[in-house]
Amino acid sequence: MTVKKFHVNESHGGFLAIELLKRRGRAELVKPRLVFTTHTPLPHGHEEHPYGLVEKHYDVPVEVKSMSPDKLRLTLVLMKLAGYYNCVSQKFHLVHRALFPGFEPDYITNGVHHVRWVEGRVAALYDKWLRGWREDPSRLVYASSIPPEEISRIKLECKRGLVEYINSRAHVNKDFEVGGFIASARRRITGYKRMTLILRRQELVEELGRRYDLQIIFSGTVHPRDASGREELKRIVDALSTFAHARVAFLGRRGESLERLLAAGSDLWLHTPRPPFEACGTSWMRAAINLTPSLASRDGGILEGVVDGHNGWLFGKNVVSLSEPYDEAADEEGFYAKLREVLDLYARDRRRYMLVSAYAAAMIGSYFNSHRALKEYIVRAYSA
Repeated sequence: MTVKKFHVNESHGGFLAIELLKRRGRAELVKPRLVFTTHTPLPHGHEEHPYGLVEKHYDVPVEVKSMSPDKLRLTLVLMKLAGYYNCVSQKFHLVHRALFPGFEPDYITNGVHHVRWVEGRVAALYDKWLRGWREDPSRLVYASSIPPEEISRIKLECKRGLVEYINSRAHVNKDFEVGGFIASARRRITGYKRMTLILRRQELVEELGRRYDLQIIFSGTVHPRDASGREELKRIVDALSTFAHARVAFLGRRGESLERLLAAGSDLWLHTPRPPFEACGTSWMRAAINLTPSLASRDGGILEGVVDGHNGWLFGKNVVSLSEPYDEAADEEGFYAKLREVLDLYARDRRRYMLVSAYAAAMIGSYFNSHRALKEYIVRAYSA
C-alpha cells in the first residue's frame, strides 16, 4: 500500500514527520505528504523533550535541530514540515495564533457523526419529518419546521427513559422526576472544563431547585493523575450529600447508548469550559442533534453555532489570550443569570422552548457534522 498523505493529530505523532524528513531528505519534499491538526492549547498537546534525552534513543537530524534549536518541540517541527495544518474551530484558530506568533493555520471545525449519536426516538421523528436526513445531514436544517407539539412529545418520552435510568443506575441525592427540569453535563472531568460551575453557589441552586424543580446530572470519568479533575469529582460527590432541594445525580458509566439517552432526555446541556482552553468541544453538538439546546461559555466551536437566545444561550467573556486575567466571579454571575432566564422560559413558555430546541438541531446539526468536516479535509488538506 502506498500512503499519499500522512495526517498527524497532535504533536505526539511528531516523530512520524521526522522519519519522513529522514527518508525524503528535504522539508519541501515532506510538505506535500504531511497534514497536521492541533486540538488543544494546553501543554499536554505540545510535547517538548531535551535533545540530550531524545538522542539516547533516537537520531535527530540536523535540519530538525535548526527548526527547534533549544529543545525538541514537536508542535513547532510539525508546523514547519506540514504542507497543511489546521485548528479545530475558528476560536481556537485565534488562540493558537496568539500562542505561536508568525504561524497562520487554517481551521476546520469539528463535527459529529449524526446517525451514530441520534437517540432512536428522535431518529424516528426525523424519519417522519425530514426524509433523507440520514444520508444528508444538511437536511436537519428543516428541523425547525417540526411542530413544537411533536418535539415536546418525543422529548417527554426520552426524559421518561432517562429518569428511569438515573433512578436505577446513578448515584442520586433523591429520585429524579419526569416533571422537573433536567440540566446535564457529560464529558471528561478536568479542571478547565468547569463541569461543577453550576454547584458553586449552593444557596442559589437550592432556591432554583425549589422554584423550578431543577435536576442536575453529571456524567464522566477522571484521569487518576489529574488533580484538578479529582477535585471536580469531589465537588460532585459532596453535592450528593449536601444538596436537599435541587436533585443531583452522578453517572460514571460510559457507552454510546447512554450518551444518546442523556443527550435526548435532558432539557438543557451545560458546556462551561474556562476560556480560552476549549479547542472545540463536541458534546454540545450531540445534544443539539437530539433537540437539546446548550447553555455555554464563550469558548471553542460553540461560538460558531449558537445565537444567544435563539438556539441556545451564551454567557461570559470571549477571551483569546491564555495570559489574560479572567474574572471567575463575573463568569459565575453571568452563568446563574442566564440559567435563571432559561428556567423561567421553560416554566413560562414551553412552546417557545421547544422552538429553541428545534433551532438547535436545525442550525447546529445541519453544519457541525462529520460529513461536512470530512469534505473540508478532502478539499483543503488532502487534495492539495
